[in-house]
Amino acid sequence: MILQLWKNSLIFWGISNLLIIVLKSFLKSYGVDYNVLLVCNFYLFIITILSLAMMRNGLRSKQNANFMLAFYGNAFLKIFVTLIAVFIYVKTAKNVSKSAILVSFLFYMVYTLLEVKELKKITDELKNAKT
Repeated sequence: MILQLWKNSLIFWGISNLLIIVLKSFLKSYGVDYNVLLVCNFYLFIITILSLAMMRNGLRSKQNANFMLAFYGNAFLKIFVTLIAVFIYVKTAKNVSKSAILVSFLFYMVYTLLEVKELKKITDELKNAKT
């Protein structure tokens, strides 16, 4: 069940890493630091897995307060930890690749859409199990 929950995110992570590696010289020619993309992609994959686990536990709880705690905790975790990571990168990097940051936010949106898709599956399964 757990691997099934992460399957789409794992597939996206693998395909996007492969594309980043294959298109390394193309990305460099446009000023995109491919190392930043690889690190960001891994970070977003891990944070998505943690987020899915939190939301799954919240959805399976019998108390609505636990779901709300998981929902807002998840949103706080993803947004603020990601913003802190970007801030640290901007402050510590000698040459900041703005293009890499923008592509990373695209990755963030894709992972969020994959997460919503998986959570929809879980809610449908829970709904069907109750009836």
